[in-house]
Amino acid sequence: MFGRELRWRSITLLYVYGAPVLTVCRLMGVSERAVRRWYALFKSTGDVMPRRQSKQHEFPAEVLAHVSRYVAEHPCFYVEELRQTVNEQFPGTPSSASTILRMLHFGLKLSRRVLERRAREAIPMEVETFKCKLKGFYSFPQQVVFVDETAKKSEKCVEQTWLNPWPLPRSIVILENARIHLYAELEAVVHACGAMLLFLPPYCPQLNPIEVIFGRLKQWIVRHANLAFREQPEQVLEVALCLCLKEDGGGVNLFRHCGYGESGLNESVFSVNEQ
Repeated sequence: MFGRELRWRSITLLYVYGAPVLTVCRLMGVSERAVRRWYALFKSTGDVMPRRQSKQHEFPAEVLAHVSRYVAEHPCFYVEELRQTVNEQFPGTPSSASTILRMLHFGLKLSRRVLERRAREAIPMEVETFKCKLKGFYSFPQQVVFVDETAKKSEKCVEQTWLNPWPLPRSIVILENARIHLYAELEAVVHACGAMLLFLPPYCPQLNPIEVIFGRLKQWIVRHANLAFREQPEQVLEVALCLCLKEDGGGVNLFRHCGYGESGLNESVFSVNEQ
Protein backbone atom coordinates (compact mmCIF):
# COMPACT_ATOMS: atom_id res chain seq x y z
CA MET A 1 0.00 0.00 0.00
CA PHE A 2 1.38 3.39 -0.95
CA GLY A 3 2.04 5.83 1.88
CA ARG A 4 0.28 9.10 2.57
CA GLU A 5 3.26 11.29 1.60
CA LEU A 6 3.64 9.71 -1.84
CA ARG A 7 -0.09 10.10 -2.47
CA TRP A 8 -0.05 13.78 -1.51
CA ARG A 9 2.96 14.42 -3.74
CA SER A 10 1.12 12.79 -6.63
CA ILE A 11 -1.96 14.95 -6.05
CA THR A 12 0.21 18.07 -5.77
CA LEU A 13 1.79 17.36 -9.16
CA LEU A 14 -1.58 16.61 -10.72
CA TYR A 15 -3.78 19.29 -9.13
CA VAL A 16 -1.49 22.27 -8.51
CA TYR A 17 1.24 21.80 -11.11
CA GLY A 18 -1.01 20.49 -13.89
CA ALA A 19 1.23 17.52 -14.67
CA PRO A 20 -0.44 14.94 -16.97
CA VAL A 21 -1.57 11.77 -15.22
CA LEU A 22 0.90 9.61 -17.15
CA THR A 23 3.75 11.95 -16.22
CA VAL A 24 2.81 11.68 -12.54
CA CYS A 25 2.73 7.90 -12.89
CA ARG A 26 6.23 7.81 -14.37
CA LEU A 27 7.67 10.21 -11.81
CA MET A 28 6.11 8.53 -8.78
CA GLY A 29 6.33 4.94 -10.01
CA VAL A 30 2.61 4.20 -9.58
CA SER A 31 -0.23 3.10 -11.85
CA GLU A 32 -2.62 5.42 -13.64
CA ARG A 33 -5.53 3.79 -11.84
CA ALA A 34 -3.99 4.56 -8.45
CA VAL A 35 -3.39 8.24 -9.27
CA ARG A 36 -6.94 8.70 -10.56
CA ARG A 37 -8.35 6.97 -7.47
CA TRP A 38 -6.36 9.21 -5.11
CA TYR A 39 -7.43 12.33 -6.98
CA ALA A 40 -11.09 11.27 -6.80
CA LEU A 41 -10.69 10.73 -3.05
CA PHE A 42 -9.14 14.17 -2.63
CA LYS A 43 -11.92 15.91 -4.56
CA SER A 44 -14.68 14.15 -2.64
CA THR A 45 -13.24 13.93 0.89
CA GLY A 46 -10.23 16.24 1.04
CA ASP A 47 -7.97 13.29 1.89
CA VAL A 48 -5.97 10.76 -0.11
CA MET A 49 -6.50 7.76 2.16
CA PRO A 50 -9.64 5.62 1.90
CA ARG A 51 -12.36 5.50 4.53
CA ARG A 52 -11.33 8.80 6.05
CA GLN A 53 -13.55 11.86 5.83
CA SER A 54 -11.51 14.99 6.43
CA LYS A 55 -12.97 17.78 8.51
CA GLN A 56 -14.33 20.62 6.44
CA HIS A 57 -12.12 23.33 7.87
CA GLU A 58 -13.33 26.90 8.02
CA PHE A 59 -10.32 28.80 6.75
CA PRO A 60 -9.86 32.35 8.09
CA ALA A 61 -11.04 34.93 5.56
CA GLU A 62 -7.78 36.90 5.70
CA VAL A 63 -5.75 33.75 4.99
CA LEU A 64 -7.95 32.84 2.03
CA ALA A 65 -7.64 36.39 0.69
CA HIS A 66 -3.85 36.24 0.97
CA VAL A 67 -3.66 32.86 -0.76
CA SER A 68 -6.02 34.04 -3.50
CA ARG A 69 -3.88 37.11 -4.20
CA TYR A 70 -0.65 35.12 -4.16
CA VAL A 71 -1.95 32.51 -6.59
CA ALA A 72 -3.25 35.21 -8.94
CA GLU A 73 0.05 37.12 -8.87
CA HIS A 74 2.22 33.99 -9.12
CA PRO A 75 0.50 31.55 -11.51
CA CYS A 76 3.60 29.31 -11.50
CA PHE A 77 3.76 29.13 -7.71
CA TYR A 78 5.22 26.22 -5.76
CA VAL A 79 3.31 24.77 -2.82
CA GLU A 80 6.38 25.17 -0.58
CA GLU A 81 6.58 28.86 -1.47
CA LEU A 82 2.89 29.34 -0.70
CA ARG A 83 3.32 27.55 2.62
CA GLN A 84 6.20 29.85 3.50
CA THR A 85 4.23 33.00 2.76
CA VAL A 86 1.32 31.77 4.89
CA ASN A 87 3.73 31.03 7.76
CA GLU A 88 5.32 34.47 7.44
CA GLN A 89 2.05 36.40 7.21
CA PHE A 90 -0.02 34.31 9.63
CA PRO A 91 2.22 32.58 12.21
CA GLY A 92 0.53 29.63 13.85
CA THR A 93 -1.89 29.02 10.98
CA PRO A 94 -1.86 25.39 9.78
CA SER A 95 0.00 25.32 6.48
CA SER A 96 0.93 21.75 5.62
CA ALA A 97 0.92 20.81 1.94
CA SER A 98 -2.34 18.93 2.39
CA THR A 99 -3.91 21.95 4.11
CA ILE A 100 -2.83 24.23 1.26
CA LEU A 101 -4.35 21.88 -1.30
CA ARG A 102 -7.62 21.72 0.64
CA MET A 103 -7.61 25.50 0.91
CA LEU A 104 -7.24 25.85 -2.86
CA HIS A 105 -9.88 23.24 -3.68
CA PHE A 106 -12.49 23.69 -0.95
CA GLY A 107 -11.78 27.20 0.34
CA LEU A 108 -11.18 29.03 -2.96
CA LYS A 109 -13.00 26.59 -5.26
CA LEU A 110 -10.06 26.58 -7.67
CA SER A 111 -10.32 23.63 -10.01
CA ARG A 112 -7.34 21.85 -11.50
CA ARG A 113 -8.35 23.26 -14.89
CA VAL A 114 -8.19 26.85 -13.64
CA LEU A 115 -4.80 26.38 -11.96
CA GLU A 116 -3.43 24.57 -15.00
CA ARG A 117 -4.66 27.24 -17.42
CA ARG A 118 -3.09 30.04 -15.40
CA ALA A 119 0.23 28.21 -15.15
CA ARG A 120 0.33 27.17 -18.80
CA GLU A 121 -0.28 30.73 -19.90
CA ALA A 122 2.86 31.79 -18.01
CA ILE A 123 5.12 28.74 -18.59
CA PRO A 124 5.99 29.15 -22.32
CA MET A 125 7.90 32.37 -21.70
CA GLU A 126 9.67 30.77 -18.71
CA VAL A 127 10.77 27.81 -20.84
CA GLU A 128 11.92 30.03 -23.70
CA THR A 129 13.90 32.24 -21.30
CA PHE A 130 15.61 29.21 -19.74
CA LYS A 131 16.45 27.74 -23.14
CA CYS A 132 17.94 31.02 -24.38
CA LYS A 133 20.07 31.43 -21.25
CA LEU A 134 21.36 27.85 -21.35
CA LYS A 135 21.92 27.86 -25.11
CA GLY A 136 24.52 30.59 -24.75
CA PHE A 137 26.69 28.38 -22.52
CA TYR A 138 25.81 24.76 -23.34
CA SER A 139 27.99 22.64 -25.63
CA PHE A 140 27.77 19.03 -24.36
CA PRO A 141 25.88 17.14 -21.59
CA GLN A 142 28.92 16.60 -19.36
CA GLN A 143 28.85 20.32 -18.62
CA VAL A 144 25.57 20.30 -16.70
CA VAL A 145 25.14 19.33 -13.06
CA PHE A 146 21.58 18.92 -11.78
CA VAL A 147 21.13 19.26 -8.03
CA ASP A 148 18.21 18.27 -5.84
CA GLU A 149 18.12 17.95 -2.08
CA THR A 150 17.33 14.61 -0.44
CA ALA A 151 19.82 14.06 2.36
CA LYS A 152 23.34 15.33 2.78
CA LYS A 153 26.57 14.89 4.69
CA SER A 154 28.24 18.24 5.06
CA GLU A 155 31.72 16.75 5.27
CA LYS A 156 31.44 15.70 1.61
CA CYS A 157 31.41 19.36 0.67
CA VAL A 158 34.84 19.67 2.27
CA GLU A 159 36.30 16.38 1.04
CA GLN A 160 35.51 16.78 -2.64
CA THR A 161 35.31 19.61 -5.13
CA TRP A 162 32.76 18.85 -7.82
CA LEU A 163 32.58 21.98 -9.96
CA ASN A 164 34.93 23.30 -12.62
CA PRO A 165 35.20 26.68 -14.34
CA TRP A 166 33.02 27.05 -17.43
CA PRO A 167 33.20 25.69 -20.15
CA LEU A 168 34.76 22.54 -18.64
CA PRO A 169 32.73 19.46 -17.63
CA ARG A 170 30.59 20.00 -14.50
CA SER A 171 30.55 23.77 -14.96
CA ILE A 172 26.82 24.56 -15.33
CA VAL A 173 24.73 24.01 -12.19
CA ILE A 174 20.98 23.72 -12.72
CA LEU A 175 18.49 23.82 -9.84
CA GLU A 176 14.72 23.83 -9.51
CA ASN A 177 13.27 27.32 -9.57
CA ALA A 178 12.09 27.14 -5.97
CA ARG A 179 12.30 29.98 -3.49
CA ILE A 180 14.42 27.92 -1.07
CA HIS A 181 17.21 27.79 -3.69
CA LEU A 182 17.31 31.52 -4.36
CA TYR A 183 19.87 32.88 -1.94
CA ALA A 184 23.02 34.89 -2.46
CA GLU A 185 25.37 32.51 -0.62
CA LEU A 186 24.67 29.67 -3.04
CA GLU A 187 25.20 31.89 -6.06
CA ALA A 188 28.47 33.18 -4.58
CA VAL A 189 29.84 29.67 -3.96
CA VAL A 190 29.03 28.49 -7.49
CA HIS A 191 30.43 31.61 -9.15
CA ALA A 192 33.58 31.41 -6.99
CA CYS A 193 34.38 28.15 -8.81
CA GLY A 194 33.96 29.86 -12.16
CA ALA A 195 30.80 27.85 -12.83
CA MET A 196 27.41 29.04 -14.09
CA LEU A 197 24.15 28.84 -12.10
CA LEU A 198 20.76 28.51 -13.80
CA PHE A 199 17.25 27.68 -12.60
CA LEU A 200 14.77 25.40 -14.34
CA PRO A 201 11.44 26.82 -15.45
CA PRO A 202 8.57 25.89 -13.11
CA TYR A 203 6.50 22.75 -13.63
CA CYS A 204 8.89 21.20 -16.15
CA PRO A 205 10.04 17.85 -14.69
CA GLN A 206 10.67 16.61 -18.25
CA LEU A 207 13.70 18.93 -18.37
CA ASN A 208 15.21 17.51 -15.17
CA PRO A 209 17.04 14.14 -15.45
CA ILE A 210 16.77 13.70 -11.67
CA GLU A 211 12.97 13.70 -11.82
CA VAL A 212 12.98 11.26 -14.72
CA ILE A 213 15.40 8.78 -13.12
CA PHE A 214 13.52 8.95 -9.79
CA GLY A 215 10.40 7.83 -11.62
CA ARG A 216 12.25 4.95 -13.26
CA LEU A 217 13.77 3.90 -9.93
CA LYS A 218 10.37 3.81 -8.27
CA GLN A 219 8.91 1.77 -11.11
CA TRP A 220 11.81 -0.71 -10.94
CA ILE A 221 11.48 -1.10 -7.16
CA VAL A 222 7.70 -1.61 -7.30
CA ARG A 223 8.10 -4.19 -10.07
CA HIS A 224 11.15 -6.11 -8.83
CA ALA A 225 11.94 -5.41 -5.17
CA ASN A 226 8.94 -3.96 -3.37
CA LEU A 227 9.26 -6.24 -0.33
CA ALA A 228 13.08 -6.21 -0.19
CA PHE A 229 13.14 -2.40 -0.26
CA ARG A 230 11.43 -2.23 3.13
CA GLU A 231 14.14 -4.35 4.71
CA GLN A 232 17.25 -3.14 2.87
CA PRO A 233 16.48 0.19 1.15
CA GLU A 234 20.11 1.24 0.58
CA GLN A 235 21.13 -2.03 -1.05
CA VAL A 236 18.03 -2.10 -3.25
CA LEU A 237 18.57 1.50 -4.35
CA GLU A 238 22.19 0.77 -5.23
CA VAL A 239 21.20 -2.16 -7.44
CA ALA A 240 18.22 -0.32 -8.95
CA LEU A 241 20.28 2.76 -9.81
CA CYS A 242 23.03 0.66 -11.40
CA LEU A 243 20.58 -1.31 -13.54
CA CYS A 244 18.47 1.70 -14.55
CA LEU A 245 21.54 3.67 -15.61
CA LYS A 246 22.94 0.64 -17.45
CA GLU A 247 19.70 0.31 -19.42
CA ASP A 248 19.91 4.01 -20.15
CA GLY A 249 23.43 3.90 -21.54
CA GLY A 250 25.09 5.21 -18.39
CA GLY A 251 22.84 8.25 -18.24
CA VAL A 252 23.66 9.53 -21.74
CA ASN A 253 20.23 8.61 -23.07
CA LEU A 254 18.64 10.11 -19.96
CA PHE A 255 20.18 13.51 -20.65
CA ARG A 256 19.32 13.24 -24.33
CA HIS A 257 15.72 12.39 -23.40
CA CYS A 258 15.57 15.64 -21.39
CA GLY A 259 16.88 17.68 -24.30
CA TYR A 260 20.60 17.89 -23.50
CA GLY A 261 22.25 16.50 -26.64
CA GLU A 262 25.85 15.72 -27.51
CA SER A 263 26.23 18.77 -29.74
CA GLY A 264 23.60 21.14 -28.42
CA LEU A 265 20.09 21.40 -27.04
CA ASN A 266 17.25 19.41 -28.56
CA GLU A 267 14.87 22.17 -29.64
CA SER A 268 11.86 19.84 -29.81
CA VAL A 269 12.06 19.03 -26.09
CA PHE A 270 12.15 22.73 -25.26
CA SER A 271 9.37 23.55 -27.73
CA VAL A 272 6.69 25.77 -26.21
CA ASN A 273 4.06 23.63 -27.88
CA GLU A 274 5.21 20.67 -25.83
CA GLN A 275 4.72 22.37 -22.50
